[in-house]
Amino acid sequence: MKPKLIQIFILSVVIIGIIALAQCTDQEKKDIRGPEFASDKTCVKCHSVIAKSYVHTAHFNSSSPVNPNLANYDKNGEEVTYRNGETITIEKRKDSLFQVLENAGQTSAYPLQIAFGSGEKAQTFGYWQNNKLFQLPLTFIATGSKWVNSPGFNVDHPYFGRAIVTRCFECHSSHIDADVKFVGFQKEETLKPASILYGIDCQRCHGPAANHVNFHTATPNVKEARYMAKYKELSRSQKVDMCGVCHSGNDQTAIKSTFSFTPGDTLSNFFYQDFGALPSPDVHGKQVQQLKRSECYKNSASLDCTSCHNVHQPKQKMVFYNQKCVSCHQNVQHQKALSTSNCVECHMPAIASSVIKFESAKANDAESYRLRTHIIKVYSNN
Repeated sequence: MKPKLIQIFILSVVIIGIIALAQCTDQEKKDIRGPEFASDKTCVKCHSVIAKSYVHTAHFNSSSPVNPNLANYDKNGEEVTYRNGETITIEKRKDSLFQVLENAGQTSAYPLQIAFGSGEKAQTFGYWQNNKLFQLPLTFIATGSKWVNSPGFNVDHPYFGRAIVTRCFECHSSHIDADVKFVGFQKEETLKPASILYGIDCQRCHGPAANHVNFHTATPNVKEARYMAKYKELSRSQKVDMCGVCHSGNDQTAIKSTFSFTPGDTLSNFFYQDFGALPSPDVHGKQVQQLKRSECYKNSASLDCTSCHNVHQPKQKMVFYNQKCVSCHQNVQHQKALSTSNCVECHMPAIASSVIKFESAKANDAESYRLRTHIIKVYSNN
């Protein structure tokens, strides 16, 4: 082969290799949810200020791989004894944390692999077994910085068999794939760990962004957002439904996965209608139902969740929320409000959940899980 032809051949191989590598790299950047979704890095390029703030929010950190080197729940050697005499010890082994069960001299170690919850109030954990995820029996609560029995678990003996299913991920993550089959009437899921998108990401609330990114990349001089649902243009019910995907409870029977919910959708279309009696909505997970019972909501045509909450920022100090109240109630004459500047403490008090309690097997008692009610009203003790 002539020298010139050899050079052409080598150059062609190099070019093909570069193209293949570029395609491979581009493929790695693609969102697992499909071509209509943009890479998770693209939002940051244009919205860096919001992105830097958002990573510190409870939404962004609603689920995560467990990092024992950063975890404030790393209490090596802490032990919880159950009523039947079995114990679970928190142990750090190399680069992993374990809940170690001891029963009649036999030990079994279960790794903390996924954390659910931001840790502001509590975190519970899951471990993998044959592509199925199970909840660990001990939950870490920030109040008192201690380990307690996971909500709903029996305090008589430890239990490692409660399955964590895709419905759990629908409110604590942005995506997970699963293979589903039925054994009789029993639904069985095989989860795909590599498909998990941890936390609530931008496109979970703003919708698929590939067309938006492609358009503005090609036409950078156009500053008005295109191919994205504009939240400010949604109706109030649409805005509340967007938050209600995760803040209206998980006790309804789903017609389809809420992973497919996008801004502007109607949330009731995702669940079978419940004709049962409507109980008083619990303070845990039922914020939308509670808000709709509030006089503030019923007497306003515009008040919605974001009237008080900036979801792009971490939790604010109480004065921030009180200022929200005063912006509507400028003529308030309540002496307590004027003297303490704490509207929220009186009109949205922290109330114990009726569905979640943290039972301490070690102390043989139950600790209330107190959350701020969203039924805004004048309470009798104010």
